[in-house]
Amino acid sequence: MVNDYRPALNAVGWSFGALATFVVFSRIYCRAFAVQKQGWDDWLMVFAWAAAIVTTALVTVSTTYGFGIHEADITSVSDLENAIKYILIAPAISLLASASAKLSVVLFLLRLLGLAATIPHRIILYTTTALMIGGNIFAMVVLLGYCNPPRKAWDPTVEGTCMSAQVLNIGGRAVTVYNAFMDLLCAAFPVLMLWTLNMRSKMKWGLAVVMSGGVLQLGHDCNLVHDGGTSDTIMPPFSLLSSLFFRVVGSI
Repeated sequence: MVNDYRPALNAVGWSFGALATFVVFSRIYCRAFAVQKQGWDDWLMVFAWAAAIVTTALVTVSTTYGFGIHEADITSVSDLENAIKYILIAPAISLLASASAKLSVVLFLLRLLGLAATIPHRIILYTTTALMIGGNIFAMVVLLGYCNPPRKAWDPTVEGTCMSAQVLNIGGRAVTVYNAFMDLLCAAFPVLMLWTLNMRSKMKWGLAVVMSGGVLQLGHDCNLVHDGGTSDTIMPPFSLLSSLFFRVVGSI
């Protein structure tokens, strides 16, 4: 019996995509017409949404070639190559979505706090954000430049060289661990800072719940650290299913 996760991948990915579309554009509508005060954090969130939708679309394309079933069940060599190709690209785009969303939260927090954000607060947020951006750029370079030429990553008949699988494994785990730390920081920092502001308790609790949503991403990050690098082959469609499943959902 063939284990087929393709319907689940597409159903969950596009369900969260629809939810994200509603939430993001509701936010933009409120900021543009109700509050009439937009900022870079809003447009970064739109960019994060767009990157997450592209990631989901790439996964959907990959499922048409066999991503979501065992590699042994993909009978066509060209289908296997295409499945691997799109799954190499999708995580790189998802990194853009994840990093942009975190940067949006940081900028929104700084704008919300205003003068209440002290120099130490700004140093912590700017430094950790800069390290996150650098780490994600490194991960994207490794993913897209894993082999030279890139085509060799999904077509072993092409002459060229590839990095050690350990580089992909260790680098991916390191970036994921730091992203998990950023998720925790983006969830905890706003809650701690909001209680120093002079506003109604109801408003504080509401903002705390909304801005601490990033803690839900921790489960996805932990899943990536646990599952990453457990395969003996390059990006096999089934073995990376669990990791990419949570990355697609988490990015949106």
